[in-house]
Amino acid sequence: MVFIIAILSFCSLVYELQLAQLLASLLGNTVYRYSMIVGIYIAALGFGAFFVKGETNNKIKKLFRVEILLSVLGGGSILYLEAFYLLFPNVYFFAFLCYLTVVIIGLLSGMELPLLLNIKKDKTTLIIGLNYFGAFIGAILFPLLFFINLLTPSLIFSLNPSITWSLLHLRKPLPPRSVSLCSGGFY
Repeated sequence: MVFIIAILSFCSLVYELQLAQLLASLLGNTVYRYSMIVGIYIAALGFGAFFVKGETNNKIKKLFRVEILLSVLGGGSILYLEAFYLLFPNVYFFAFLCYLTVVIIGLLSGMELPLLLNIKKDKTTLIIGLNYFGAFIGAILFPLLFFINLLTPSLIFSLNPSITWSLLHLRKPLPPRSVSLCSGGFY
């Protein structure tokens, strides 16, 4: 569980930084782009937390569904957005799509922490601390990973639901029917 929390926070922050870098690279005005992305992302995190209701029966399934959506949207966002920009080079619509992607990623990422807190109620302080630590590691490693290129880290971090599912499955296996319903047939 410890690794899951840090990995989720790490990946979420890297998705945000990649989108900020993409916008800054293609449209310029780096400070403005990063400020807007960070502000929109943090607001979306807060709204995402409101979408998680108190007690739910399928907390692990919901977390995994959120992770699948995040991996597809967050991990593939650079590829999708760059392809769109090459096909339709309208900077205003491109910027709108990037900000919309940040909102959706922020909403989904905002759901992660409340779901994790509902799964492990007795470890609240540890979960919050590891969440911040994972974000810190993401902020430190992102500039190093950016030297590779912008797409490679994006594809690597799209694996986060696989890691999450593996770690959760090792800890508490679900019945086979639950696995197939939860993963949508991916496993």
